[in-house]
Amino acid sequence: MKSSDSSITARLADTIDTIATAVKRGQHLTNQLLSFARRQTLDATVVDLTEHLPNMNEMLRRSLRGDIEIKTSLPVRPRRIRIDPAEFELALLNLGVNARDAMPDGGTLAISVGNVALSGEIETDGLHGDFVSIDVSDTGLGMAPEILPRVFEPFFTTKDAGKGTGLGLSQVYGFAKQSGGTALVRSEPGQGTTVTLYLPATDEPVGSERGEPRAQDREFSGSGSGTVLVVEDNEEVAAISSGYFEQMGYQADHASNGAQALDKLQTNGSYNLIFSDILMPGSVGGLELARIIREHHPNVLVLLTTGYSKSAQQAVREGFSIVQKPYDLRELSTAVRELQVRLESTRSRAPCNSSS
Repeated sequence: MKSSDSSITARLADTIDTIATAVKRGQHLTNQLLSFARRQTLDATVVDLTEHLPNMNEMLRRSLRGDIEIKTSLPVRPRRIRIDPAEFELALLNLGVNARDAMPDGGTLAISVGNVALSGEIETDGLHGDFVSIDVSDTGLGMAPEILPRVFEPFFTTKDAGKGTGLGLSQVYGFAKQSGGTALVRSEPGQGTTVTLYLPATDEPVGSERGEPRAQDREFSGSGSGTVLVVEDNEEVAAISSGYFEQMGYQADHASNGAQALDKLQTNGSYNLIFSDILMPGSVGGLELARIIREHHPNVLVLLTTGYSKSAQQAVREGFSIVQKPYDLRELSTAVRELQVRLESTRSRAPCNSSS
């Protein structure tokens, strides 16, 4: 290869890396805004904070400085909560980073968990019932009274230009509200800041542990014997998605809309997974397609995808799995594996018929 060709290839690689980085930043920004608007698709599961919170200390330590001490206080028996663990971790990380910046000379970050009963107070947005409170406190500079009413606003920041987007606390607030709770902040100049998350308590059991896929599902672990039907009206997106599945070892077919997907299902019974966008033109959208498959083709797995739509929340409520756009190969592969495990868990809990 000529040196000029090598130079062009190197420049193209740098350009592609720059574009990929910009896309990731845009995705992160969009997800933060969706969190504030409470239109982010949450993958909620029941969590016991006595097990979950201590495992997050190392993540927080890596994001803070060595002159900041982390203290965690848990009740003997905290109630369980139903949350999206990834969004919860992001919320705590955002709070930790804000606390770090408020303590330039070091200090203490304290996380305290408690069980509370709310009775409709205005301060807690009129919420009623049993909640888990999570106080995240720092010993930092604190905030002036005129700033407090605006701290959860998107893009509001007291940091210097280029030092923050102003979306960290808005993500925290949006996550708490979408989880059925709320977030409050208390602060005084020179007296530090405390942000409190109130999240609904539940008596539901903690989510089941992940296990190995069943033998008949292992084609989606890379053996290449599985067949995926990608349902997507955008040809370029469909080509990328199909390419991802083929890299994962699967065979991929394509339908441009829900009606065509149903026709293919009728004529080709070998599909193992339907991967469909939610918003598509025509009479059969992705959610309606998923409902029909669940009723008439119960042995076919369904994975839905969307960038944003209110239907995504309805899909989650109806028990369908979602992968958020834009996704990469790793995220898509993880979503398929989680779908398999979820199906296996459901099958294992199903009652067995026995004759006496």
